[in-house]
Amino acid sequence: MHMQKKTLTIVLCQTRESKSTYDSLVSNVLVPLESDLAFCGSYNQGDDKALDLIIANSKYIWNIPEPENWVTACDAISTDGGRWKELSQISPMFLGGAGLEGTVGSGLIIFYYRALLNKCLTPTIIESYDWFVITRSDFLWKVSHPGVSLLDSERIYIY
Repeated sequence: MHMQKKTLTIVLCQTRESKSTYDSLVSNVLVPLESDLAFCGSYNQGDDKALDLIIANSKYIWNIPEPENWVTACDAISTDGGRWKELSQISPMFLGGAGLEGTVGSGLIIFYYRALLNKCLTPTIIESYDWFVITRSDFLWKVSHPGVSLLDSERIYIY
């Protein structure tokens, strides 16, 4: 008898398009992987019906209010004394969303929530799972996630 490895699927960041993507998340990730669900990001109860489904079906919910000032929020979690701002020189989009001069887009926002997720995933939670799928609410899963039996536990996969 083959035992399914335990998987935790984490919907990360802000909520966007979840109404049109939730069914694909369930049918192409949660069901095939027999995955638990978690949410880490900014959630305002009642935003939309599909998001309520994500929250209602999540084993873990880390609701983190969206910062009014991204630079201040990133400074608060930074361990480098604010030197993270120098990374904006890589590309105007790399730290987009921060409001730093010359930056565009929203690249900083995903880094912010990943840093907070790192704090939310306690050793107990990490030890409870063999695999973690990190996705966003606006991702449309058009095909089924590969079974974990096909994956190498010594690798990190990015799709």
